[in-house]
Amino acid sequence: MSCDLPEFYDYTEPVARKKHQCCECNAPIAKGEKHFCGVGKWNGGLATYRQHLLCMEACMLLRDEFNGGECIGFGTLKEEFHEMTNDQYDRKNKHNEPWKRLRNLMAQILRRERREA
Repeated sequence: MSCDLPEFYDYTEPVARKKHQCCECNAPIAKGEKHFCGVGKWNGGLATYRQHLLCMEACMLLRDEFNGGECIGFGTLKEEFHEMTNDQYDRKNKHNEPWKRLRNLMAQILRRERREA
């Protein structure tokens, strides 16, 4: 699954001045927490997406190691990972280092998500 390319796009890694919601795991980004903030224009509309740095790292790993460098849409990390596990990727590549790293990141993300629910 790839994403629509924006007309323009910029990102920062600010420290949150207030509580935000991560677009990937839906857990809160706490006030004072450094996070990823992407702002751009997609399909004629402006949008802002915020991610925990852990979620951003998982998205970048997925993009670079498993998606041929093509972006994945904001908010689709869990769906992309779920599709990979449904496609039996796990059994075929259980010793692949990037796959181990992605599974570890996703486990951390899901633990935080459950803890914050």
